[in-house]
Amino acid sequence: MLQISIQKSLILFAVSFLFSFNSFSQSKEKQNDKCLVILGAEHRYTQVANTKNSTQEVIDNINSVIEKFDSDKIIYVYSIHKALYISKKGPKMGLDSIGMIRDERLNLVNNNIITKKEVNAFTDKGLIQFLQKNNTNDVVIVGFMADYYVKETLLGGKELGYDMYFIPEAIMGKSERNKEKILTKMIKKGIKQLPIMH
Repeated sequence: MLQISIQKSLILFAVSFLFSFNSFSQSKEKQNDKCLVILGAEHRYTQVANTKNSTQEVIDNINSVIEKFDSDKIIYVYSIHKALYISKKGPKMGLDSIGMIRDERLNLVNNNIITKKEVNAFTDKGLIQFLQKNNTNDVVIVGFMADYYVKETLLGGKELGYDMYFIPEAIMGKSERNKEKILTKMIKKGIKQLPIMH
Protein backbone atom coordinates (compact mmCIF):
# COMPACT_ATOMS: atom_id res chain seq x y z
CA MET A 1 0.00 0.00 0.00
CA LEU A 2 2.85 2.36 0.88
CA GLN A 3 4.63 1.44 -2.36
CA ILE A 4 1.51 2.29 -4.45
CA SER A 5 1.20 5.65 -2.67
CA ILE A 6 4.87 6.47 -3.38
CA GLN A 7 4.43 5.49 -7.04
CA LYS A 8 1.37 7.75 -7.33
CA SER A 9 3.29 10.60 -5.74
CA LEU A 10 6.20 10.14 -8.14
CA ILE A 11 3.85 10.04 -11.13
CA LEU A 12 2.06 13.21 -9.96
CA PHE A 13 5.42 14.92 -9.39
CA ALA A 14 6.65 13.94 -12.87
CA VAL A 15 3.44 15.15 -14.54
CA SER A 16 3.49 18.48 -12.68
CA PHE A 17 7.21 18.93 -13.48
CA LEU A 18 6.63 18.28 -17.19
CA PHE A 19 3.64 20.64 -17.22
CA SER A 20 5.56 23.45 -15.54
CA PHE A 21 8.61 22.88 -17.81
CA ASN A 22 6.36 22.99 -20.88
CA SER A 23 4.73 26.25 -19.72
CA PHE A 24 8.15 27.78 -19.08
CA SER A 25 9.54 26.77 -22.47
CA GLN A 26 6.46 28.12 -24.27
CA SER A 27 6.94 31.54 -22.65
CA LYS A 28 10.50 31.63 -24.05
CA GLU A 29 9.46 30.67 -27.61
CA LYS A 30 8.99 33.18 -30.39
CA GLN A 31 5.58 34.72 -30.93
CA ASN A 32 4.67 32.74 -34.07
CA ASP A 33 0.97 33.54 -34.08
CA LYS A 34 1.24 37.35 -33.86
CA CYS A 35 2.67 40.11 -36.02
CA LEU A 36 4.67 42.98 -34.53
CA VAL A 37 4.10 46.54 -35.79
CA ILE A 38 6.76 49.10 -34.84
CA LEU A 39 5.52 52.67 -35.12
CA GLY A 40 7.45 55.93 -35.41
CA ALA A 41 10.99 54.87 -34.57
CA GLU A 42 12.38 57.69 -36.68
CA HIS A 43 14.69 60.44 -35.46
CA ARG A 44 11.81 62.90 -35.70
CA TYR A 45 10.15 61.15 -32.73
CA THR A 46 12.97 59.52 -30.80
CA GLN A 47 14.91 62.79 -30.52
CA VAL A 48 12.00 64.81 -29.13
CA ALA A 49 10.45 62.20 -26.87
CA ASN A 50 10.46 62.46 -23.05
CA THR A 51 14.14 62.29 -22.08
CA LYS A 52 17.18 60.62 -23.63
CA ASN A 53 17.34 58.03 -20.82
CA SER A 54 13.69 56.98 -21.11
CA THR A 55 13.91 57.00 -24.92
CA GLN A 56 16.90 54.64 -24.77
CA GLU A 57 15.01 52.38 -22.36
CA VAL A 58 12.01 52.19 -24.71
CA ILE A 59 14.26 51.46 -27.70
CA ASP A 60 16.02 48.72 -25.69
CA ASN A 61 12.61 47.26 -24.81
CA ILE A 62 11.48 47.38 -28.45
CA ASN A 63 14.69 45.58 -29.45
CA SER A 64 13.99 42.97 -26.77
CA VAL A 65 10.49 42.45 -28.18
CA ILE A 66 11.86 42.20 -31.74
CA GLU A 67 13.99 39.23 -30.63
CA LYS A 68 10.84 37.34 -29.58
CA PHE A 69 9.22 37.51 -33.03
CA ASP A 70 10.04 35.78 -36.29
CA SER A 71 11.63 38.43 -38.50
CA ASP A 72 9.07 37.75 -41.25
CA LYS A 73 6.29 38.79 -38.86
CA ILE A 74 7.71 42.24 -38.08
CA ILE A 75 6.86 45.41 -39.97
CA TYR A 76 8.22 48.93 -39.50
CA VAL A 77 5.89 51.87 -40.11
CA TYR A 78 7.30 55.31 -40.85
CA SER A 79 5.37 58.55 -41.27
CA ILE A 80 5.41 60.86 -44.25
CA HIS A 81 4.55 64.48 -43.56
CA LYS A 82 3.87 67.32 -45.90
CA ALA A 83 6.30 70.18 -45.55
CA LEU A 84 6.51 73.69 -46.91
CA TYR A 85 9.78 74.32 -48.72
CA ILE A 86 11.04 77.74 -49.71
CA SER A 87 13.01 77.89 -52.95
CA LYS A 88 14.09 80.57 -55.41
CA LYS A 89 10.82 79.97 -57.24
CA GLY A 90 8.81 80.55 -54.07
CA PRO A 91 7.09 78.32 -51.48
CA LYS A 92 6.29 74.77 -52.49
CA MET A 93 4.61 71.83 -50.75
CA GLY A 94 6.51 68.55 -50.67
CA LEU A 95 7.09 65.44 -48.61
CA ASP A 96 9.46 65.57 -45.64
CA SER A 97 11.71 62.56 -46.07
CA ILE A 98 14.53 63.87 -43.86
CA GLY A 99 12.57 63.09 -40.69
CA MET A 100 12.00 59.51 -41.92
CA ILE A 101 15.54 58.45 -41.05
CA ARG A 102 15.38 55.41 -38.76
CA ASP A 103 16.92 55.75 -35.33
CA GLU A 104 20.01 53.56 -35.70
CA ARG A 105 19.58 52.23 -32.14
CA LEU A 106 16.54 50.27 -33.31
CA ASN A 107 17.26 46.77 -34.65
CA LEU A 108 16.25 46.42 -38.28
CA VAL A 109 15.73 42.70 -38.99
CA ASN A 110 14.08 42.81 -42.43
CA ASN A 111 12.93 45.11 -45.24
CA ASN A 112 9.23 45.07 -44.25
CA ILE A 113 8.85 48.84 -44.18
CA ILE A 114 5.80 50.87 -45.09
CA THR A 115 5.11 54.57 -44.90
CA LYS A 116 1.88 56.14 -43.78
CA LYS A 117 0.36 59.57 -44.21
CA GLU A 118 -2.25 59.31 -41.44
CA VAL A 119 -1.89 58.71 -37.69
CA ASN A 120 -3.66 55.34 -37.98
CA ALA A 121 -1.28 52.90 -39.72
CA PHE A 122 -4.27 50.82 -40.86
CA THR A 123 -5.16 53.56 -43.36
CA ASP A 124 -2.21 52.28 -45.42
CA LYS A 125 -3.13 49.18 -47.44
CA GLY A 126 0.43 47.89 -47.05
CA LEU A 127 -0.16 47.00 -43.39
CA ILE A 128 -3.36 45.09 -44.13
CA GLN A 129 -1.67 43.24 -47.02
CA PHE A 130 1.24 42.35 -44.70
CA LEU A 131 -1.15 40.89 -42.10
CA GLN A 132 -3.07 38.97 -44.76
CA LYS A 133 0.18 37.56 -46.18
CA ASN A 134 1.10 36.35 -42.68
CA ASN A 135 -2.39 34.95 -42.17
CA THR A 136 -2.83 36.55 -38.76
CA ASN A 137 -5.48 38.45 -36.93
CA ASP A 138 -3.28 39.14 -33.87
CA VAL A 139 -1.33 42.41 -33.96
CA VAL A 140 1.11 43.71 -31.34
CA ILE A 141 1.86 47.45 -31.42
CA VAL A 142 5.01 49.08 -30.00
CA GLY A 143 6.81 52.35 -30.66
CA PHE A 144 6.35 56.11 -30.60
CA MET A 145 4.05 58.07 -29.77
CA ALA A 146 1.31 56.70 -27.51
CA ASP A 147 -0.63 59.94 -27.75
CA TYR A 148 -1.14 59.75 -31.51
CA TYR A 149 0.14 56.87 -33.62
CA VAL A 150 -0.07 54.06 -31.09
CA LYS A 151 -3.53 55.03 -29.87
CA GLU A 152 -5.03 55.59 -33.32
CA THR A 153 -3.48 52.43 -34.79
CA LEU A 154 -4.73 50.30 -31.87
CA LEU A 155 -8.24 51.70 -32.29
CA GLY A 156 -8.08 51.45 -36.10
CA GLY A 157 -7.07 47.79 -35.97
CA LYS A 158 -9.74 46.99 -33.40
CA GLU A 159 -12.36 48.67 -35.58
CA LEU A 160 -11.30 46.49 -38.53
CA GLY A 161 -11.72 43.34 -36.41
CA TYR A 162 -8.10 42.60 -35.53
CA ASP A 163 -7.14 41.35 -32.06
CA MET A 164 -4.94 44.21 -30.90
CA TYR A 165 -2.20 44.05 -28.24
CA PHE A 166 0.35 46.47 -26.82
CA ILE A 167 3.43 46.25 -24.60
CA PRO A 168 3.59 49.36 -22.34
CA GLU A 169 7.35 49.17 -21.70
CA ALA A 170 7.96 49.34 -25.47
CA ILE A 171 5.83 52.45 -26.01
CA MET A 172 6.76 56.10 -25.54
CA GLY A 173 4.35 58.93 -24.92
CA LYS A 174 4.65 62.68 -24.40
CA SER A 175 4.84 61.84 -20.71
CA GLU A 176 4.62 58.64 -18.67
CA ARG A 177 1.40 59.82 -17.04
CA ASN A 178 -0.23 60.59 -20.38
CA LYS A 179 0.87 57.22 -21.79
CA GLU A 180 -0.64 55.36 -18.83
CA LYS A 181 -3.91 57.27 -19.21
CA ILE A 182 -4.15 56.42 -22.93
CA LEU A 183 -3.23 52.75 -22.47
CA THR A 184 -5.80 52.40 -19.66
CA LYS A 185 -8.44 53.69 -22.11
CA MET A 186 -7.26 51.13 -24.68
CA ILE A 187 -7.77 48.30 -22.18
CA LYS A 188 -11.31 49.56 -21.51
CA LYS A 189 -11.95 49.34 -25.26
CA GLY A 190 -10.98 45.65 -25.30
CA ILE A 191 -7.37 45.98 -26.43
CA LYS A 192 -5.07 43.60 -24.58
CA GLN A 193 -1.86 44.36 -22.71
CA LEU A 194 1.08 41.96 -23.00
CA PRO A 195 4.01 41.72 -20.61
CA ILE A 196 7.49 42.69 -21.78
CA MET A 197 9.16 39.53 -23.04
CA HIS A 198 12.79 39.57 -21.80
